[in-house]
Amino acid sequence: MDCCKKPIIGTINGWAITVGFELALACDILIASTNAKFMDTHAKFGILPSWSLSQKLSRLVGLNRARHAHLTSMLIDSQLAEKWGLVSQVVPPAELMKTANVIAETILKDNENMVLNIKVVVNDGANMPLGEALRSEKQYIAGRRQAPSKLQFRLIHSRFICSIVIVVGYKLDC
Repeated sequence: MDCCKKPIIGTINGWAITVGFELALACDILIASTNAKFMDTHAKFGILPSWSLSQKLSRLVGLNRARHAHLTSMLIDSQLAEKWGLVSQVVPPAELMKTANVIAETILKDNENMVLNIKVVVNDGANMPLGEALRSEKQYIAGRRQAPSKLQFRLIHSRFICSIVIVVGYKLDC
């Protein structure tokens, strides 16, 4: 999943235990229902994590929380998962797939090349010290700059520029 070039949106509507937890953390965007529960049972069953859970969890939630989750096989419910930053949002079960589809449709409206490039830069940078990641971002993006299409420019103008002008107290005919 880490090698997939396109964004992966994951949905959890029940238990994500051990390998399921590892697979969930491989998603680019993770949405949970209020029914979602996460648990790492590697220590309980004497198995070392091998699909990146031991590294990804600590980077997402911090060392203390990750060690607690790994060493105690603690249950992480959807609210705690959202508080810790494991999931982007928590929704009722009936809204889970609709929410994921809205996110997918939003991404599909973006510049495809930039979506793919941003995914690479973010994921690669997550595995580097900050200074190195910033240099890598500059080098990577420098060779891939693209001007927005006319439609994208109009959308940027109408959604953001006009909104900013209105917020600061000026009315602009957009």
